[in-house]
Amino acid sequence: LFRSTPQMSSRFRAVFQNDLAILHSGLTSNEYEKEWFKIHLGFVKIVLGVRTSIFTLLENIGLIIVDEEHDGSYKSQDLPPYQARDIAVLRAKKEKACCILGSATPSVESMYNAMQGKYEYFKLENKYSNNTVDSIIIDSKKNMNLPSRLKEGNYPLKSTQISFQNDSISSEVCSLLKEKKDKGEQS
Repeated sequence: LFRSTPQMSSRFRAVFQNDLAILHSGLTSNEYEKEWFKIHLGFVKIVLGVRTSIFTLLENIGLIIVDEEHDGSYKSQDLPPYQARDIAVLRAKKEKACCILGSATPSVESMYNAMQGKYEYFKLENKYSNNTVDSIIIDSKKNMNLPSRLKEGNYPLKSTQISFQNDSISSEVCSLLKEKKDKGEQS
Protein backbone atom coordinates (compact mmCIF):
# COMPACT_ATOMS: atom_id res chain seq x y z
CA LEU A 1 0.00 0.00 0.00
CA PHE A 2 1.34 3.42 -0.82
CA ARG A 3 0.45 6.97 -1.56
CA SER A 4 0.43 6.96 -5.34
CA THR A 5 3.32 8.74 -7.04
CA PRO A 6 4.29 8.45 -10.69
CA GLN A 7 7.96 8.13 -9.71
CA MET A 8 7.31 5.10 -7.49
CA SER A 9 5.06 3.48 -10.10
CA SER A 10 7.68 3.88 -12.84
CA ARG A 11 10.45 2.46 -10.63
CA PHE A 12 8.39 -0.63 -9.84
CA ARG A 13 7.29 -1.02 -13.47
CA ALA A 14 10.93 -0.86 -14.65
CA VAL A 15 11.92 -3.71 -12.32
CA PHE A 16 8.83 -5.97 -12.28
CA GLN A 17 7.35 -5.19 -15.73
CA ASN A 18 4.48 -7.60 -16.49
CA ASP A 19 4.47 -9.17 -13.00
CA LEU A 20 3.08 -5.92 -11.60
CA ALA A 21 -0.42 -4.47 -11.30
CA ILE A 22 -0.85 -0.87 -10.17
CA LEU A 23 -4.09 0.37 -8.62
CA HIS A 24 -4.73 4.03 -7.88
CA SER A 25 -7.40 6.67 -8.33
CA GLY A 26 -5.71 8.21 -11.38
CA LEU A 27 -6.69 5.24 -13.54
CA THR A 28 -9.72 5.33 -15.80
CA SER A 29 -12.42 2.81 -14.95
CA ASN A 30 -11.27 0.62 -17.88
CA GLU A 31 -7.61 0.76 -16.75
CA TYR A 32 -8.58 -0.03 -13.17
CA GLU A 33 -10.73 -2.98 -14.28
CA LYS A 34 -7.90 -4.31 -16.48
CA GLU A 35 -5.46 -4.20 -13.53
CA TRP A 36 -8.02 -5.79 -11.21
CA PHE A 37 -8.60 -8.71 -13.60
CA LYS A 38 -4.84 -9.23 -14.06
CA ILE A 39 -4.70 -9.73 -10.29
CA HIS A 40 -7.86 -11.87 -10.08
CA LEU A 41 -6.76 -14.17 -12.90
CA GLY A 42 -3.29 -14.65 -11.39
CA PHE A 43 -1.33 -12.92 -14.16
CA VAL A 44 0.66 -10.77 -11.73
CA LYS A 45 2.68 -11.50 -8.61
CA ILE A 46 2.96 -7.97 -7.23
CA VAL A 47 0.26 -5.39 -6.52
CA LEU A 48 1.23 -1.79 -5.92
CA GLY A 49 -1.70 0.27 -4.81
CA VAL A 50 -3.55 2.58 -2.52
CA ARG A 51 -5.72 1.52 0.42
CA THR A 52 -8.35 -0.46 -1.55
CA SER A 53 -5.61 -2.69 -2.98
CA ILE A 54 -5.54 -4.58 0.33
CA PHE A 55 -8.82 -6.18 -0.77
CA THR A 56 -7.48 -7.60 -4.05
CA LEU A 57 -7.81 -11.31 -4.73
CA LEU A 58 -4.06 -11.91 -4.86
CA GLU A 59 -3.21 -15.42 -3.69
CA ASN A 60 -0.15 -16.88 -1.93
CA ILE A 61 0.82 -13.56 -0.40
CA GLY A 62 4.26 -13.58 1.16
CA LEU A 63 4.77 -9.92 1.97
CA ILE A 64 2.60 -6.85 2.51
CA ILE A 65 4.32 -3.48 2.82
CA VAL A 66 2.47 -0.42 4.08
CA ASP A 67 4.61 2.58 3.16
CA GLU A 68 4.27 5.65 5.40
CA GLU A 69 1.95 3.66 7.68
CA HIS A 70 1.27 6.70 9.85
CA ASP A 71 -0.46 8.55 7.00
CA GLY A 72 -4.09 9.46 7.63
CA SER A 73 -5.06 8.59 4.04
CA TYR A 74 -5.13 4.91 5.01
CA LYS A 75 -8.30 5.62 6.98
CA SER A 76 -11.42 5.31 4.87
CA GLN A 77 -14.57 7.12 5.89
CA ASP A 78 -16.64 5.24 3.30
CA LEU A 79 -19.10 2.68 4.59
CA PRO A 80 -17.95 0.50 6.11
CA PRO A 81 -15.14 2.65 7.51
CA TYR A 82 -11.78 0.89 7.81
CA GLN A 83 -8.08 1.48 8.44
CA ALA A 84 -6.13 -0.13 5.56
CA ARG A 85 -2.98 -0.42 7.69
CA ASP A 86 -4.85 -2.53 10.25
CA ILE A 87 -6.51 -4.61 7.52
CA ALA A 88 -3.03 -5.23 6.06
CA VAL A 89 -1.80 -6.54 9.41
CA LEU A 90 -4.85 -8.80 9.79
CA ARG A 91 -4.62 -10.06 6.21
CA ALA A 92 -0.92 -10.84 6.58
CA LYS A 93 -1.68 -12.83 9.72
CA LYS A 94 -4.48 -14.74 7.95
CA GLU A 95 -2.26 -15.42 4.91
CA LYS A 96 0.73 -16.33 7.11
CA ALA A 97 2.64 -13.53 5.39
CA CYS A 98 4.99 -10.87 6.67
CA CYS A 99 3.66 -7.33 7.04
CA ILE A 100 6.09 -4.40 7.10
CA LEU A 101 4.77 -1.08 8.39
CA GLY A 102 7.27 1.49 7.16
CA SER A 103 7.57 5.04 8.42
CA ALA A 104 10.14 7.60 9.48
CA THR A 105 7.51 8.78 11.97
CA PRO A 106 5.56 5.68 13.08
CA SER A 107 1.99 6.03 14.28
CA VAL A 108 1.32 6.01 18.00
CA GLU A 109 -0.57 2.71 17.59
CA SER A 110 2.34 1.00 15.83
CA MET A 111 4.90 2.24 18.35
CA TYR A 112 2.66 1.07 21.18
CA ASN A 113 2.33 -2.37 19.57
CA ALA A 114 6.12 -2.52 19.16
CA MET A 115 6.66 -1.54 22.81
CA GLN A 116 4.19 -4.22 23.90
CA GLY A 117 6.09 -6.84 21.87
CA LYS A 118 3.20 -7.33 19.47
CA TYR A 119 5.26 -5.95 16.57
CA GLU A 120 8.96 -6.25 15.99
CA TYR A 121 10.68 -2.86 15.67
CA PHE A 122 13.59 -2.25 13.31
CA LYS A 123 15.33 1.10 13.04
CA LEU A 124 17.21 2.00 9.88
CA GLU A 125 20.41 3.84 10.69
CA ASN A 126 21.11 4.99 7.13
CA LYS A 127 18.98 6.26 4.27
CA TYR A 128 18.85 4.17 1.10
CA SER A 129 20.05 7.14 -0.95
CA ASN A 130 23.04 7.70 1.37
CA ASN A 131 22.06 11.38 1.44
CA THR A 132 22.86 13.06 4.70
CA VAL A 133 20.15 14.70 6.72
CA ASP A 134 21.02 18.09 8.14
CA SER A 135 19.93 18.69 11.68
CA ILE A 136 20.56 21.63 13.95
CA ILE A 137 19.49 22.60 17.42
CA ILE A 138 18.17 26.10 17.90
CA ASP A 139 17.84 27.60 21.35
CA SER A 140 14.76 29.69 20.77
CA LYS A 141 14.37 30.85 24.36
CA LYS A 142 15.94 34.21 23.53
CA ASN A 143 13.10 34.91 21.08
CA MET A 144 10.29 33.72 23.30
CA ASN A 145 7.97 36.00 25.16
CA LEU A 146 8.97 34.68 28.59
CA PRO A 147 9.97 36.23 31.89
CA SER A 148 13.80 36.44 32.05
CA ARG A 149 14.01 33.87 34.88
CA LEU A 150 12.44 31.26 32.56
CA LYS A 151 14.68 32.21 29.60
CA GLU A 152 17.82 31.58 31.63
CA GLY A 153 16.78 28.34 33.31
CA ASN A 154 16.18 24.90 31.90
CA TYR A 155 12.53 24.65 32.89
CA PRO A 156 9.95 22.45 31.17
CA LEU A 157 7.32 24.54 29.43
CA LYS A 158 3.82 23.76 28.23
CA SER A 159 3.08 24.57 24.61
CA THR A 160 0.46 27.08 25.82
CA GLN A 161 3.25 29.04 27.54
CA ILE A 162 5.25 29.49 24.34
CA SER A 163 5.00 32.15 21.68
CA PHE A 164 7.64 33.69 19.46
CA GLN A 165 6.93 37.39 19.26
CA ASN A 166 3.50 37.04 17.62
CA ASP A 167 4.41 33.85 15.71
CA SER A 168 4.04 30.21 16.61
CA ILE A 169 7.42 29.24 15.10
CA SER A 170 10.75 30.91 15.85
CA SER A 171 12.24 33.21 13.24
CA GLU A 172 15.33 30.96 12.90
CA VAL A 173 13.17 27.97 12.01
CA CYS A 174 11.12 30.08 9.55
CA SER A 175 14.33 31.29 7.88
CA LEU A 176 15.72 27.78 7.56
CA LEU A 177 12.45 26.43 6.15
CA LYS A 178 12.33 29.25 3.60
CA GLU A 179 15.96 28.64 2.62
CA LYS A 180 15.29 24.92 2.04
CA LYS A 181 12.07 25.67 0.13
CA ASP A 182 13.88 28.19 -2.11
CA LYS A 183 16.42 25.47 -2.97
CA GLY A 184 13.57 23.03 -3.76
CA GLU A 185 14.57 20.80 -0.84
CA GLN A 186 12.39 19.12 1.76
CA SER A 187 12.29 19.85 5.45
